[in-house]
Amino acid sequence: MKDSISTKRKAFEIFILFLILLTALFYRRSDAFLNPQLWAEAGTQIFQGWETLHFKSLLVVYAGSGYLITVQRIVGAVIGLLHVNYSYIPFAYNLSAFLITFFVAIALWHSALLLNIKHRILYATMFVLLPVGNELFMDEASLQWMTGIYLINYMFVWNNKVNEKYYFLTLVLLFIFSISGPYGAVLSPVILLIIFSNRKEATIKRLLPLFIILTGGIIQVVCMKFIHPEAYGVRVASWDGFEKDHLHLLKLFTKNTSQLFCFENGMLPPMSARLKTILSLIILIVLFVFFVISYRKIKDKRKYILLLSAILCFVSFIITYWPKESKILAFESARYYFLPYTCIGWLLIMAWDEKIKIIYIAAYIYLLSFHYKYLRTFLPDKKWKEQIDEYYEGKRDTIEINPDGWKFALPKK
Repeated sequence: MKDSISTKRKAFEIFILFLILLTALFYRRSDAFLNPQLWAEAGTQIFQGWETLHFKSLLVVYAGSGYLITVQRIVGAVIGLLHVNYSYIPFAYNLSAFLITFFVAIALWHSALLLNIKHRILYATMFVLLPVGNELFMDEASLQWMTGIYLINYMFVWNNKVNEKYYFLTLVLLFIFSISGPYGAVLSPVILLIIFSNRKEATIKRLLPLFIILTGGIIQVVCMKFIHPEAYGVRVASWDGFEKDHLHLLKLFTKNTSQLFCFENGMLPPMSARLKTILSLIILIVLFVFFVISYRKIKDKRKYILLLSAILCFVSFIITYWPKESKILAFESARYYFLPYTCIGWLLIMAWDEKIKIIYIAAYIYLLSFHYKYLRTFLPDKKWKEQIDEYYEGKRDTIEINPDGWKFALPKK
């Protein structure tokens, strides 16, 4: 399908997309623009990894989860090869995170154009307006969730026709993205289903991008199961201090609903935990019925790809933390809800595309604004530049970063 809008219109829409992305990210993470600092693994894994191992760091699995984080390490390598002064490393990392996020948004916008989605800018920027916390935004170490969006969207838009112009570039991107987080592995059942469904009419050349994603997923499974199998065990063990909730799986949904609809932030009159649960369950049932109705309205036969992707990503999170999954909520741990919420958002946009009005979007953002304490993050100032000055003067080789207690060593001057 050929694009039906002019080049000038495309440029204007991409500019609007950029402004929305910049505004939303500045609201949520203004400190990333005004006072850039490294957060956790961005310092201990990516920056320190390049400075100590150089290109060997590309083959090092992510200690926290056991998989490769190739995109992040490539960015770290590029910045390292440019010999960026250490004082500007946080700025360079944050800039790269923004540019990759912007690239993904452009890819989503172009997909919406191919799908004839009227609200394509909303489709492309919706992921920065999700009711989740801020841990994934403007963070170099969390780019695997942005690349996960790209993979799911590619699978959804995929068809039997070959775009010769960007074919090899697409293959390279898909491979890098599939070994930049666990989602090549998590989404492999959906990929196999797409391949099986198109086995008769699709050529090997057209199916190759899907096999590339699948190959990346297999590599990540090998890393997680054989190279660093203890990663998820440590992750689950970190929740040992929490008691298992009665009906914990149900509470996973009702707690998130209660938080989303302001039952927990003091805006509504005080109510008992039982009443909160009952009201949350009623709202949850209404939302579920609304989603089923919306899903049935979608005419695109590939809609199952988004639905199954959402289910697989969410189920993988539940299995990982079972039976204490109800302790991890969207406004506090965005990573486990980010992709499922994105898929659901896309499905809703497609279902109601012709009927979405600005007032509806405004009402949603107004509801979201009540959760500003979750949506706005300001990292404590660790005096990065002062520490780096001391490092260059030979006074220190250990750099402290956020969160409290995190630090890493650089090669001695």
